[in-house]
Amino acid sequence: MMDQTERERVISGAQTVSSLTYRIRTILASDSGLQFVWLRGEVSNCTKHSSGHIYFTLKDENAQISCSFFKNYHQKGMKVPAQGDQILVMGSVEVYPPRGNYQFIVTELHQSGEGDLHKKFLLLKEKLEAEGLFRAENKRTLPTWPNTIGIITSPTGAVLWDIYQTIKRRFPFVKLLLSPAKVQGEDASDALITALELIQNTGTCDLVIIARGGGSFEDLWCFNDERLVRKIAGFPIPVVSAIGHETDFTLTDFAADIRAATPTAAAEMCVPDRNALLEKINSYGRSISNSIQYFTRFHHQKLDDITSKLESALLRKSEKITWELNRIEELIDSFDYRKTLQRGYALVKMNGKVVTKAKNVSPGNVEILLQDGVLKGKIETINYEEGK
Repeated sequence: MMDQTERERVISGAQTVSSLTYRIRTILASDSGLQFVWLRGEVSNCTKHSSGHIYFTLKDENAQISCSFFKNYHQKGMKVPAQGDQILVMGSVEVYPPRGNYQFIVTELHQSGEGDLHKKFLLLKEKLEAEGLFRAENKRTLPTWPNTIGIITSPTGAVLWDIYQTIKRRFPFVKLLLSPAKVQGEDASDALITALELIQNTGTCDLVIIARGGGSFEDLWCFNDERLVRKIAGFPIPVVSAIGHETDFTLTDFAADIRAATPTAAAEMCVPDRNALLEKINSYGRSISNSIQYFTRFHHQKLDDITSKLESALLRKSEKITWELNRIEELIDSFDYRKTLQRGYALVKMNGKVVTKAKNVSPGNVEILLQDGVLKGKIETINYEEGK
C-alpha cells in the first residue's frame, strides 16, 4: 500500500484521459499505413444524420470498423450506401476523443455492387415468393391450449432459458421438448433440419419454436438456407420463428406461420397467461355469483308478489263464500216454521201431519202449534170454499 509521499508522486505524474487519447491520436496520424488508405467491405447500420453527415459500419467476414463520411466530402449525385452494399472507400484512421473510439474518416466512396450474402438473400427470397411459399393464406393459427411445445435452439444459449422461464411462468402445465441444434456455422442448417425431423417423428408436439439470439447478417445466414426454408414451409404443425433481434429478418421468418420479435415474445404468444386466465375465471365466477344473487332476489320478490296476490285472491274468495253462506243461512232461516209462528201464525197437525187445507181435515182430534206452545182440540164442523 502506497504511503502519502508515494501517492502524491504518482498523482503528480499521472496522465489525464485526454492526454492519453490525444497521444494515441498522434500515433495513429503518424502511421502512413493508416492514412489515405483504401478499404472495401459490406455496409451495415447506415444512418444519414440531419446534418448531412453519414455514419455506417464497414465489415467483412472477420471484423468491422465504424465509418464517418462528412458531407463536405460527398460526391455530387452520390447514392447513400444501403444495408448490404459492397463499397470501396478511401480515408484515414482517427480517434474520436469524446468517446475514445477509433474510426475511419471517409473522404471518397464508390459503390461496387451489393454484398454477396445480401444479394443471395434477395434472389432466393424472390424465387420462393414466386413459388408461393410465403403466402399469408398458407399460414396456420397457433393452438389455444398446446399440450407439448417443441423447441429448436442451442442447448447452451440464453435463448433456451428465456423461453423455458417465460412458458413456465405463464402456463406451467405445458410440456417442453428440446430438439437441440447448432444455430450458427456452415453445418447449422443441416442441424436445424435434423432437429425439425426429430420433432416431426415424435408426433407429440402441437407447435414448434425455432429460435436464436441476435447476431450479424452472416451469423444468421444458416436460417436463409433454401432446404431449411422449404422444410419449415411444409412442416405439419405450426412453426414460430424467433431469430435474432426485432430488426433482423431471415427467410425462416417468412416461411414460418408466425414471426416473433424475440424468443421471449415467441414464448409469450405460444401459451396463455395463467394469471390472466385465473382473473378471467374469477371474473366469470363473480358474474355468475351476481347473476345467481340477482336471480334469487328477483324470484324471491316475484314469489312474494305471487303470494300476496294469492292471499288477496283467497281473502276475496273467502269473503265471498262467507257472504254466500250467510245468505244461505238467512234463506234457511226463512223456511223455519218457528219464524212463521213468531209472526203470529199457527200450525195445525192432524194425526201427526201438517194440515194446510180445510178440505183435507176430517172431524177428530187436532194439534195447533203456536209461538209459545201447543193447543189440542177436536174438530166438529168443517167449512171450506169449493175450488180452493
